[in-house]
Amino acid sequence: MARRGQPGLIDSGKGIFVHNPRTAGSSIAAALGCRDSHETAWELRKRYGFSAWSKAWTFGMVRHPWSRAVSWFLWNHTNGTVQAFREWVAGGCQETWLHYNWVGKQVRPLRQVECFVGQGGVIVDHIGRFENLVDEFEILCDLFGCEDVTLPHIGATPNPDFLRFYDDASRDAIAELDRWAIKKFGYEFEGPL
Repeated sequence: MARRGQPGLIDSGKGIFVHNPRTAGSSIAAALGCRDSHETAWELRKRYGFSAWSKAWTFGMVRHPWSRAVSWFLWNHTNGTVQAFREWVAGGCQETWLHYNWVGKQVRPLRQVECFVGQGGVIVDHIGRFENLVDEFEILCDLFGCEDVTLPHIGATPNPDFLRFYDDASRDAIAELDRWAIKKFGYEFEGPL
């Protein structure tokens, strides 16, 4: 499989995995044998070069934005109360790490599109849905010739009823923050997960 120590690199360059935070990325990276990294697609393309990037099958995952925001919050905050979540959203959803896009501008990892874009738009070959993780992982195993590989469960947060964390203002704020994923993948606030 992949050389350990190479962020996102699978099977010596056959694939490059873009880990969008809180979408089972640590589990996918461990199962496929690459070093877990939260580098954006643009950062990974810069790291490996355009030639290697264009020869590899590049992919990442998205997740239901409202569920993902609660997961992000619970992962990064010890006070995981509904009120604390609403205050965090009202305060602009401050994140715990920073990335920079293709023009050197700071990006917000809670905006899922920021993980996958470069000059001219989305630069990955495939974006799967966290909600279809089992099927997506089977596709990856087929593509990379993985046999007898199990997807571990790494970095999971408690799985509460995420809807209870929201009031109208926080629901609308996350909808605005991650409108790309909502539009592209048809997510709805109370939609199926």
